[in-house]
Formats: sequence, structure tokens, C-alpha cells
Amino acid sequence: IPGATRLDLRAPNPVPWDIENEAGGIDLVVKVPHNTSIIIEAVYFDVVAVGPLNSLTVAKSLGRFEVSNISKQLKISTANRRINLKNIRGNISVSTTNSSIVAEDIKAIGQTARFRNNGGDLKINNFSGAINVKNQFGKTVISNFIVSGESSVIRNSSGPIILEIIKMVEGQLVLINKHEDIDITIPDSLSAFYSLAVDEHGTIEASGFSFTPDLVQKNRLNLLSGDGTVEITGSIRGQGNIFIRGEGDR
Repeated sequence: IPGATRLDLRAPNPVPWDIENEAGGIDLVVKVPHNTSIIIEAVYFDVVAVGPLNSLTVAKSLGRFEVSNISKQLKISTANRRINLKNIRGNISVSTTNSSIVAEDIKAIGQTARFRNNGGDLKINNFSGAINVKNQFGKTVISNFIVSGESSVIRNSSGPIILEIIKMVEGQLVLINKHEDIDITIPDSLSAFYSLAVDEHGTIEASGFSFTPDLVQKNRLNLLSGDGTVEITGSIRGQGNIFIRGEGDR
């Protein structure tokens, strides 16, 4: 077609097939030039995509994903299946349900990376940029987290939020959880203003770094470290605690 190559795989006519006597399956390997952009419409198929590719888009799927080496854009959505990602750059949007998202070496460029999960864990190792997470009934873990951009938001429900921040020099990080803990490890040199709040039975603990209390109440604590260059906001509705740990507590 104009501006692209389209590959269609079709079942023979007429349909429906004889359910008892006829069946079909496809195991397809497609090799493309480096830095190609791919759009897949194949709802019931697993996808293994190995770059270097410019972009991969799969709007709706019920398949499993293993994707690596994307340089400009990744937009994938599935249900009830696992997603594995490695070395992804650019504009990123990823979602699944009732399974896990495991990612490594992710860099959001130009736009905030979006991750959605309902009923499974989200684990990212080595993330750089701004992120927007919405997760329910699963753990959210981001390690080696370089926070940049104007704003990052992580929302969780019935699962802990565990972050290891290694650098943050601008913007705001907002953490919202329900019925579980927020656990943040920060570098000793981080210059930040912290605004932290929990419900009636929750606690807030800060240790392992130098800070000055700005507000101390039963369920609310504001802290200042350094000049307060960036802002970190954490709040919990329902049972749950907030822990802020410096490098000395690692």
C-alpha cells in the first residue's frame, strides 16, 4: 500500500470451518530492515519482536509479548498475558491485566511513559525519564530510577510501591497508594521537599539522610533536604506506611 508494506493472512472461504474436522495454526517469522516501524493486528497471537526497530504498535491483543531494542515508539496492550521488555526508548505505552510486566533499560523520550496493570506486578530496572503508572492488586517496583521531566505519577492499590531513586534534579514525583506501603530509597545528595501523609493507623519514617522537619503532625510529615529543589509527595488511603530511606540504610 502507499508508503508501507502490508501482509495479510486469511482463512480460506467459505467459513465457518468444520469445527470437528478442520483446524489451522500459524507460526510466522518476518524479517524486516533495521529501524522499520511495525503495526500488528493479530489478537490471538503471541508477539516476539527483536529490533533494532523504530516502533511497534499492537492496539489490542490476548497474546504474550517479548519486545527488545525499540528506539522511537512502543504501544502495546494485552490482557491476561505477560509482557517482557528490554532496551526501549521513546514514546512508551504498555498495558496488561492479571499478569506481570517486567522491563529493563527503559528511557522515556519526549513524552511520559505510561504503564497500566490490573491484577499483576510491575517491575522495572533502569528507568530514565517521566513515568505514569496505574496498578491494582500488584507490586510496583522501580529500581535505578532516574527521574526527569515536569511530573511523574505512580498510583497503586492493594500492592506496595517500592522505588530506588538514584537521581532527580527537576520536577515533581507524586506517589498515591491504598492499603499498602510506600518505600523510597534516595541518594544522600538529593535536594528535595517531601510532603507525606497517611491515614489514622499509618506511620511515616525517615532515616539514613540529613533533613529538616518542616511540619510534624500525627499523620503528616513535611521534610526538607538540601535546598528543596524537587518535590516528592506521598499519600496513603487506608492501612499503609511510608518509609523514606537514605543510602546509609540500603
